[in-house]
Amino acid sequence: MIKRGVKAPLAGLFLWLLCTTAVLGAPPQRIVVLAPHAGELVCAAGGCDRIIAVVDHTDFPAQLKKLPHVGSYAAVNIERLIQLRPDLVVYWSGGLSARVLQKLRMLNLPLLDVSPKRLEDIPQIIRQLGIRLGTQAQAKNVARVLTNQLKALLHTFGRRPPIRVFYEIWEPPLMTIGHGHFIDQAIHLCGGINIYDDVSRPSITVMEESLLARNPQVVLLGGEPTLQQRWLKTWQRKRAFMDVVKRGALFPVPADLTQRPGPRLIAGTAIICHALDLARTRVFK
Repeated sequence: MIKRGVKAPLAGLFLWLLCTTAVLGAPPQRIVVLAPHAGELVCAAGGCDRIIAVVDHTDFPAQLKKLPHVGSYAAVNIERLIQLRPDLVVYWSGGLSARVLQKLRMLNLPLLDVSPKRLEDIPQIIRQLGIRLGTQAQAKNVARVLTNQLKALLHTFGRRPPIRVFYEIWEPPLMTIGHGHFIDQAIHLCGGINIYDDVSRPSITVMEESLLARNPQVVLLGGEPTLQQRWLKTWQRKRAFMDVVKRGALFPVPADLTQRPGPRLIAGTAIICHALDLARTRVFK
């Protein structure tokens, strides 16, 4: 019997999917990842050669750029995904729509959510992936290295003089991140204070009056390099009177490292820490 919502031409594929759920004990060999950072996590755990399809903007490691696409994390092509016959779909609950997730569950697809809430969740997720993939040794080694890197960053930068930070994710309108976001956590680990840490939303639209009142001592510019240059010019033209601009405490940071909750976020955190340290030399001189 075919479940409602599944088209008749997909019946054979649907029956195949039902069969796959009976052998979940076997390590998956055909993995589809529905977020760029999900691919990075699977690769870090030792499963890169088992990924058969990705979503748009999946560009690291480089071998994933050559794989078929099943849409974007916000608009997944369900029929295309099913035709690939995956035995594991790795997704990000923070980006996948509830409607798409419901459809995937109706199809009984084997699903795995990789949505770290804290920086230290990243190595833990890699360990869990290693167990699921049967690659525990590699995953454990990678996770240990990342855990040690986080500890070293906290030890080195965690007690530096606090500095007020504004992290820009978009403009216009001017937007930043709020309390609990992984970038907020990275700033805190580096001894910084996210000036919008009192707002419990992942993204915030910022009014100029609010920005001036909170008076950041350092600005980190996310986004792609072309956007960063545009935003930098906007700060220098529109907000030239602010102390943070006069001191030159405006630093582009690589968004691929700082805005994806995957293993490279640890390296991105190190970049944030060094940027804040450089800003301290200009603020506390």
